[in-house]
Amino acid sequence: MHSAIKFRVLGPVKALQRGVWEDIRSAKGRAVLSTLLARRNQLVTVEKIAESCWEDPPATAACLIRRQVMKLRRDLVGDSIKTMPGGYMMELGDSCVDCAVFEGHVRSGVSKLSRDLLCEGGQELHHALTLWNGPAFMDAPQTPLICAERDRMNELRALGAVYWSRSLIATGRHCEAIPSLAGLIMEYPLHEGLREQWMAALYLSGQRAKSTSEFHDLRERLISEIGMEPRLTTKQLHMAMISDDCTEVRRIALDSGRASS
Repeated sequence: MHSAIKFRVLGPVKALQRGVWEDIRSAKGRAVLSTLLARRNQLVTVEKIAESCWEDPPATAACLIRRQVMKLRRDLVGDSIKTMPGGYMMELGDSCVDCAVFEGHVRSGVSKLSRDLLCEGGQELHHALTLWNGPAFMDAPQTPLICAERDRMNELRALGAVYWSRSLIATGRHCEAIPSLAGLIMEYPLHEGLREQWMAALYLSGQRAKSTSEFHDLRERLISEIGMEPRLTTKQLHMAMISDDCTEVRRIALDSGRASS
């Protein structure tokens, strides 16, 4: 289904070469490629690329970047990198980059759920989530430009997971959501939309004591780390769980999917 993908950034940055996914071994080459992929089809200035390669760019930065671009063209990307006035642009269709394919699946899946196509939407969201192989841009330099795209992808991943879980709960398959949500909670422990789905799935699966303990864990984390109480929806879910109101727990979980968008 994803045979057109040539570059991965949802995990370590990789390029497809002769049917094999290859790491970008050169740190400078990886920095240049990551920066261009984070802003594909847009001009990226030499100055922005230099920020990803050096803390204090040398006077010869433009020349050194040009050499890296030539090497990337020769070894990996061909003429996908275009030289532009003041910088470079990586020209790629959305089907060539895993993050763009992921984003398309999430938006399509959410759209299907909004039309009550629960199985179809859930399946598409599941395909989207399977594209991840670790934190986005995992081995790329953490410059403001790359971090902004990484954070956007992470939020979209959490949103996709919330909607995917909602599709399972709506069709009575809440147990299937638990393993994936457990892993995502480890990565995004303060994301209340994910936590709500996790608590609801646990409760509906009969793990009621664990579901309420998860609420207390979230509340303690929110207060200690960002000085905030859980949002109203999370508190309402907790009240429904301790009141043993299965119908209300299910309703809140499904509304939580909508509210998280």
